[in-house]
Amino acid sequence: MSWVVLILGGIVAGMVNTLAGGGSLLTVPLLMEVGLTGTEANATNRLAVTVQSFVASLTFHRHGNKGARKGLRLLPALVIGAALGALIASNLSSEVFKRVFGVIMVPLALMILRKPTLSWSGDEDAEPPTVTLQAAMFGVGIYLGFIQAGVGILLLLVLSSLGRMKLTDANVIKVLVVGIASAVALLVFAIQGDVRWATGSVLAVANGLGGYLGGLAAIKQGERWIRPLVVLSCLGLSVRLLFLN
Repeated sequence: MSWVVLILGGIVAGMVNTLAGGGSLLTVPLLMEVGLTGTEANATNRLAVTVQSFVASLTFHRHGNKGARKGLRLLPALVIGAALGALIASNLSSEVFKRVFGVIMVPLALMILRKPTLSWSGDEDAEPPTVTLQAAMFGVGIYLGFIQAGVGILLLLVLSSLGRMKLTDANVIKVLVVGIASAVALLVFAIQGDVRWATGSVLAVANGLGGYLGGLAAIKQGERWIRPLVVLSCLGLSVRLLFLN
């Protein structure tokens, strides 16, 4: 039964990650439910996130949303931060990670429910503040490598405000850069021996399907129904991590 829940949760998480971010709030606790330690769950989840992100990015591309290239100049800062964050997380005890993750789930779940509505409304040709934007991307990268969950929401805020992008464009860019940075974090975790490849592959397939469905939902503006369900699930899993383990 736990594996069925993991697969279903992976599909839902793939959709949520594509629509905004926060799907890892579901999948990391579910990976712990099937027997992985906190550190292993955090590491193994990156395989699924990487696959889901690239599937979603391809879905956007095939449907004419081809603005992701604008985000490539932001990749170096994000990738370096992600590698550093993953290295920190890999050396954290599983028990400490579980507590940190349980605490952070609550505010992030509420952010998912609200969904960022910021969008640059000024001159679209105006140059964004390069140094500030790159510094912010480095900070987001550290968070991505360390804990991942909710990083899509943070990226949307950074890209739409500091990057002066429309939210629709920011979402397309977010999906691609998260996939690339997650692949780097996955490599760091793999070198440390924290990734459980068989379990991660099952979740990756489920996340990939969710990413495809999420890409279609984003294009068709059909994502609203899924958010309250995810928030309730996150709050329940947070209680379990903090008080029932």
